[in-house]
Amino acid sequence: MIEWMVHLAAALLALATLPGSLLLAVLSVAAFLPVSRREQTAAPSTDRLAFVVPAHNEAANIETTVDNLVAACRTDGQAEVWVIADNCSDDTAERARAAGAQVLERHNEDQRGKGFALAYAFARIPETAGQWLIVVDADSTLEPGFLPALRAAMHSDRNALQACYLSRAGAHLRSRVSRIAQWGFNLVRPLGRQRLGFPADCSAMALPCAVACWSACRSRPTR
Repeated sequence: MIEWMVHLAAALLALATLPGSLLLAVLSVAAFLPVSRREQTAAPSTDRLAFVVPAHNEAANIETTVDNLVAACRTDGQAEVWVIADNCSDDTAERARAAGAQVLERHNEDQRGKGFALAYAFARIPETAGQWLIVVDADSTLEPGFLPALRAAMHSDRNALQACYLSRAGAHLRSRVSRIAQWGFNLVRPLGRQRLGFPADCSAMALPCAVACWSACRSRPTR
């Protein structure tokens, strides 16, 4: 009786996970499909870009992040960096300014979190700063060639773009295994979704200014 129940439980578990497993398999195969002709021939965007970096007590990382972004902006010539120091009790804002970023400071103990910080920034960054707003975490750095690749993907009919977000592999086995998992979840899976024309899940992302401003307006509490 017990053995029969174990087999039944295993079968039910397999059935429950089958749809997700099939979806991952389809996306993994789709990731290796060729890039569409439109992607290959589209002219790179010349729009102004603004990096938006939400930061809560990120004094230990913010200078490295801003230095990296500012260097990319100088090479690009049409981009700038904005840091939103959100409810910070350290010198995140001062360090970000010293590194070359424009800084917005937000203090609201009742509304805490990345979503509120981004809504605050989207509503206050001037439209002249960037036609696209690129959200980057405060402990992240760009790989070489990021902005040219992003510009090549910026088409007028796209409402958002998702960047590939990967951590650097450490010396320990656990860190390396974690990175392999990230490759599957944050690289292979989004590539498959892109090849099939599915919408992307957004973390590190780029938004046209009009979309970002609409999002900020929608997130404001009514009075």
